[in-house]
Amino acid sequence: MRIHTPLSQHGHEHMPKVTVSEAARLSGVPRSSIYKKIKTGEMSIEKVDGRTVIDPSELARVFPSDRPKIKRGSTTTPIDSLQDQLETVDSIASNQACLQQVENLKHHIETLLDTIKMMKEDKDRLLTLLETKMLTDQREQIPEQSKKSKPKKPKGSGKKSKKGKKK
Repeated sequence: MRIHTPLSQHGHEHMPKVTVSEAARLSGVPRSSIYKKIKTGEMSIEKVDGRTVIDPSELARVFPSDRPKIKRGSTTTPIDSLQDQLETVDSIASNQACLQQVENLKHHIETLLDTIKMMKEDKDRLLTLLETKMLTDQREQIPEQSKKSKPKKPKGSGKKSKKGKKK
């Protein structure tokens, strides 16, 4: 069996690709069924050196492993091995994705805690400013209230009348 492992643009190998004939043998379905799925767009393919190749994960998606497996003697077919490998890769990728998500959430929590701390500091600063302003306003109102509370002198009390003056 020839397995094609195209390189990504960064030089890393992708999951091994298989030809249509290999895919038919691995999945236990006729080549015509695979070509039919390709033609209807139900199965994606790649072209490598002019040959049609299929990713095993795509093969497993279109022809799931819950189909009856072809047994040769007491061993299972290579599709079982590919399916196991795919499940292992998926599990590892899922775990790595979860770990990355946890790290992202930790960072987000740290950012939120910093924001809360800054908001508390702003609140304390604003409360201090407000208390200072209220005390200043109260001090300014005390002299105004004392001016208002002084009794007014009646008109003419303390002044001599014109009648009492001599000319």
